[in-house]
Amino acid sequence: KHAPAKGAVRDKALHPSSRKVKKIQRNEIHRYNVDSKQKVGAQRLVVLAEQLAWFRDNLPMVQETEDDQTLTISPDAVIELVEGFLARFDDELEQIELKNSIGAGKSKRKLHSSRQDAIEFTKKREKEDFEGCGVEMPDWFDQENFKYFKSWEGEVKYLQNIKVRRFNRSQLQELSAALKAGESLRASTDVNNSNSKSQISSDAKQPSATTDEAMET
Repeated sequence: KHAPAKGAVRDKALHPSSRKVKKIQRNEIHRYNVDSKQKVGAQRLVVLAEQLAWFRDNLPMVQETEDDQTLTISPDAVIELVEGFLARFDDELEQIELKNSIGAGKSKRKLHSSRQDAIEFTKKREKEDFEGCGVEMPDWFDQENFKYFKSWEGEVKYLQNIKVRRFNRSQLQELSAALKAGESLRASTDVNNSNSKSQISSDAKQPSATTDEAMET
């Protein structure tokens, strides 16, 4: 073969098993994995922000005083708040069931069936979390954290400033009993915090049924 002309670009096919091709493939796989993790992390933050915003908006319903400067909340009030959170879709489920019951028949197509399935799945998972590993929520019993949480306006970018913990029903009941027995609430939560650190997970969770768009996809 003749040598290529000086300065000419010569096309050279790469062998699919060559080191160069394998390096390109590894780089592409790495970039795909990084992008996927970033998307999952961003989605998780949005879901968590919606969850914490619900707690903040409904907090006045369970606080003993309507004073916006109050920086304390009882464990019993937190349990009541979480129970309200778990039941937040009940009205929507009733409406869906009512619509499906009108003119019901074997040939009748169920309305909003995908939305209903998404809500029921979310309710089941969140209830299991509250009875088991715990539901993510702000650390109610850290006064500085509680103060910041009450002033938070729901921005995802400031979510990192809120100390988030997992509380389950039994933990909150134990805190309530300790408080009634005259123990320091801060001391009790410090003990529970050290015992429950292993339960706190940073893994991405399944998205909750907060928006029709998220669930329909």
